[in-house]
Parts: sequence; C-alpha cells; structure tokens
Amino acid sequence: MVKLARVGVVIPARNEAKNITATLLNLINQTIPPTQIIVVNDGSKDNTKELAEWFAKVVDYPIQHENWVAHKNLAKVFNYGFNQLNYSKLDYVMILGSDHLLPFDYIEKVTNRMAQPTENQTHVSVASGSIKNEFANIPRGSGRMIEVNYFKELNYQYPVNWGYESYLILKAWQLQKAVAYYEDIETTTQRQTAITYKPIMFHHYGRAMKALGYTPIHLMLRATIFCKKKPAFALQLIRGYYSAPVPDFYEDELRKFVKQKQYARIKGAVNLDTVRLIKERLLA
Repeated sequence: MVKLARVGVVIPARNEAKNITATLLNLINQTIPPTQIIVVNDGSKDNTKELAEWFAKVVDYPIQHENWVAHKNLAKVFNYGFNQLNYSKLDYVMILGSDHLLPFDYIEKVTNRMAQPTENQTHVSVASGSIKNEFANIPRGSGRMIEVNYFKELNYQYPVNWGYESYLILKAWQLQKAVAYYEDIETTTQRQTAITYKPIMFHHYGRAMKALGYTPIHLMLRATIFCKKKPAFALQLIRGYYSAPVPDFYEDELRKFVKQKQYARIKGAVNLDTVRLIKERLLA
C-alpha cells in the first residue's frame, strides 16, 4: 500500500476576504488533502478570519503592525504559523499565499516527485511548482514544499532577516540537499504579483543579497536586468546592497558557500563565451 504524504500548510493572510475562500477550496479538494492547515490572520480588518474558519484552523498573529510585505519581519508571521503545526504527524510543510490557486493534484504530484531519487540524492528536500506567466528556476516562496526532516535542522523556523526565503534554498544547497523546481506543475494566482512591487522592496532585496553573501558581480547583473524595466528598482537594489549592516549578515559558512557558487558560475559562463567566440572567428 502506498503511503500518502502528510502535509501541513501555513497560509499568512491579511485582508484577503476576496481571495481566501477560493484558495482554501482548492486546497481541501486536493487528491491528497493536507493533514493540517493553519491560516495566520495577520491583523485583517475585513472578514478574512471568519471565511477561513470554515476550512482551516485560524490563529491571530498577536502583534498589530503595518503591512510587512517584502520586509524581514514577515518571517515572524510565518514562524507563528509554523509553531502551530504538529511535526510528529507530518512529512512535509507547504507555504501558501492566500491568493494562490493550486491544481487539485498539486500536493500529490510534487510530493511524489520529491520522494524519487535524484542524480546525487535519495530524495528532494525543497521543491515547488511554477506560477503561470512568472519566470523562475528555483522553488517559489508560495507553493513551496519543505521536507520536515530538513526543516527540523532549521528549528522549523525562517530566520528573521532579509532574504529568509532564499536562505532556505541556499542552506539546502550548502548542506548538499536536493532542491527542485517543477515548471510543468503550473499554478495560478488571483492577482498579479508584480502589481504591488515598489522601489523600497528592491532596497530590501539588495540588503538580502548582501546579507546572504551575493557577490558584487551578481548584484550588477541583477541591477542591469531591472534597469531595462524600471531604473528606480535598479538604483534601490544597489543602495540596499551597500547599506546592509554587518549584524544582518548570515553565518560565514553560508556566505562563503554562496560566493564560491556564484564565482564558479560566472567563471563557467565566461569560459563558455570565450570558446564560442573563438569558434565563431575560426569559422568566419
């Protein structure tokens, strides 16, 4: 008999009355329904809480605050939800946005693939599907599935620091754990993510890059990409990077790992471009 994955889901929600019902309906109707669903009501002024209580356990985040979207303190809201889960009865933890719609076989497909051996590992520790019309190559923040045994190594918490979502991925790589992004398992959201982007968010992103150990070369590559769309975003990214204080830095071992990984990638790209250029000149 095949053992069904036991999944606990944490959903932070703030004034999401328009979206939360559809998100939860898609969740409880999964081919493998979650074992536990925790909705963290983060100071909602509408009836988000009352709607969510029809489908899930709802807990109120106890501290009133301004919107923490893209702020490091949002990790506290996630952690409050994580603390409500009974990990002895779970195999995976899934993080879900309150407007995120999953196909009904999402949990089944993602957990089945995670349990399969990879080239170098017996299973995958962190994974997600994709979001329609959004580009990524690593697991998304929403829809992210985390193996409980790996999450235990992080004390079942996000670090309360800039870049906490990226930290989970980078730490897994540092510990030589497999990470997967399943592009063909497509999901949708009820609102377009980039609509809410503001320059200050890219300032926070720059601080996160510095805290995690991203190299200046990587920073400039990212800034160049953003500059084509919104120069203000690129400027804030650079300002955030160079204003990040030392107390925000993650552990030296992780930052060293990130630098080495990025320099190796850049070196490989330069070498490939050089070989391509030589070939083109020889054939000219």
